Amino acid sequence: DGTFRLDGHVGGHYLSALALAYASCKDATTRTELKTRLDDMISEMKKCQDVFDTNTEGLYGYVGGLPYNEVWTTLYTGDVSKFKEYGGDVPFYVMHKVMAGIRDAYVYGGNETAKTVFLKLCDWSIHVVSKLDDTAMQDILGWEHGGINEVLLDAYQLTKEDKYLTAAKKFGHQQMVQNMQTLN
Repeated sequence: DGTFRLDGHVGGHYLSALALAYASCKDATTRTELKTRLDDMISEMKKCQDVFDTNTEGLYGYVGGLPYNEVWTTLYTGDVSKFKEYGGDVPFYVMHKVMAGIRDAYVYGGNETAKTVFLKLCDWSIHVVSKLDDTAMQDILGWEHGGINEVLLDAYQLTKEDKYLTAAKKFGHQQMVQNMQTLN
C-alpha cells in the first residue's frame, strides 16, 4: 500500500528534546517539569526493556516501538528476509532515534538509569547482528542503515569499551564510506 512505519522513533526525538530543553532551561519550575517527564519516560522504557531479560531469541536488551519483533528475532538467527521485508519501515533508523534519545537523557538530562538502558540497548544492537557475516551485514545496510553506528561510537566514547567501536564499524555502510573517500 506504499506506507511505512516509524513506530517508536518519535519517542526518541521526544527524549532528546526533553534532555536538551532541560540542559538549557534557566527557569527552575520548567526545569523540574522537564526532568520529571524525562525521568518518567526512562523509567517506563526500562520496564519495557526488562521484560526481555530472559529472552534468548535476540531481544535481550531491546526496547523500541516497532509493532513486530520478528524483524529482530529472524535477524538474530542470521536470516535477513524479514529485515528486507520490513526494510522500507527503516528499522535501523527507528532504533537509532530511540538509542539517541536514551543517550541524550543520560548525557544532557543526567539520568543515570538512561545510561544503563542505553548501554544495554547498544549491547542488543551488537547481539542482534552477531550471526551476520560482513557480506550479509553490508547487504542489509544497502537496504537501510539508519545511523546506529553513531550511537555505538558514543557508547565507545562513554565507556572506552572496544566492543562498541568494533560494532560502530560493523554498522558502517562501506559502499557509502568508500564513495565518500573517492570524492576527496
